[in-house]
Amino acid sequence: MATYINVHTHIFSINHVPEYVVGQNRWIFPISVKRFGGINDWVLTPLMPVIGLFTKRKSAARLQTFARLGLATDQADQYQSLAEYYKGLGHDFRYVVLPMDMEQMGAGLTESNLYTQLLDIIEMRQNPEIAHRLIPFVPVDPRRPEFTDGTAILNFVKHYIEKFGFAGIKLYPALGYFPFDPKLTEMYEWAIEKQIPIMVHCIQGVIHWQGSMDNWRSILSVAEGLEGYQNDPSWQLLSEKDKTKKREIFQRNFTQPNNYDVLIKYLRKQGVPNAEKLKVCLGHFGMDDDKWFNECKNLIANYENFYADISYVVAQEKCKAKLVDVMSSNQFKSKILFGTDFYVVSKEKKEDEILKIYLEIIKEFSPFAEVNAEKYLKNSIR
Repeated sequence: MATYINVHTHIFSINHVPEYVVGQNRWIFPISVKRFGGINDWVLTPLMPVIGLFTKRKSAARLQTFARLGLATDQADQYQSLAEYYKGLGHDFRYVVLPMDMEQMGAGLTESNLYTQLLDIIEMRQNPEIAHRLIPFVPVDPRRPEFTDGTAILNFVKHYIEKFGFAGIKLYPALGYFPFDPKLTEMYEWAIEKQIPIMVHCIQGVIHWQGSMDNWRSILSVAEGLEGYQNDPSWQLLSEKDKTKKREIFQRNFTQPNNYDVLIKYLRKQGVPNAEKLKVCLGHFGMDDDKWFNECKNLIANYENFYADISYVVAQEKCKAKLVDVMSSNQFKSKILFGTDFYVVSKEKKEDEILKIYLEIIKEFSPFAEVNAEKYLKNSIR
């Protein structure tokens, strides 16, 4: 029986999601993820035209679906739901689980904090039936108050990887920070030395910075003067007024793939040895934006340890032709990883539907979920 790995899944529950994860309308009512998750379809449907006057109708529908997936469940329930989808495939599947630290995104409070989320995963892995199948990464947001410097971040990461067997690092810059934040440098240097894999979010998504935009200049000033950095073109085209409102565009400055070329150049200037050996997977392949998709292909071609996964975009019809093309390319085939983005992707399609689509267009899990995934996850610690 072959062993395959889904490198991009989530099992965080509603308790780890801030109240206004997809924003709040400041004119009529806050878009509360829990409030929407509890509204029955027969109530919500006739309200949608009214809701659409004040927020995007599609966003409201996504919010309701997203809320219901995690509402009244815990991480163990989410994991069991994930594993159930793969039982009938006749293979031994394992799952990279990516916790999320959404406490610094300016979207309100969470009921459970990051440390409780990680403790739940540690306790789940005490079960020998789960331990080898659940492969957790540790999330890092350099803006956490306790991360006073790079050493604090490095100690946090090493604690979970060395003591509890976490396998990698998760970054989600769309929440409002750059991947080349100076406080991350020590972490990167250690990750290069130990060949620890890093997963980054690389698509314009619904989860992003929701805090004040009054100080957007100060936030972006971190990147000023860095070799190769430019603000995202979509952001540059906005009026000054729109730059205080368009958070969905603002996130592109943090998420754009070119930031990782900037990162490597920055690490070299900081004297980090073998900076070009940093091991990174570009989550979602930037595939819903042609410019980003091309930037991702350049990165995985130019850097030995850069990969890209197909999570979320595998569920999108508009990406099907790109998937077939790039996954059959001899140039890129060895640098692409299988992932789905469970359960976040469920607002597009259910996991079994995604697996059916994937097998119809790609035909096989190897090498993407096998050799490539094993190479990406391999490190010198264990």
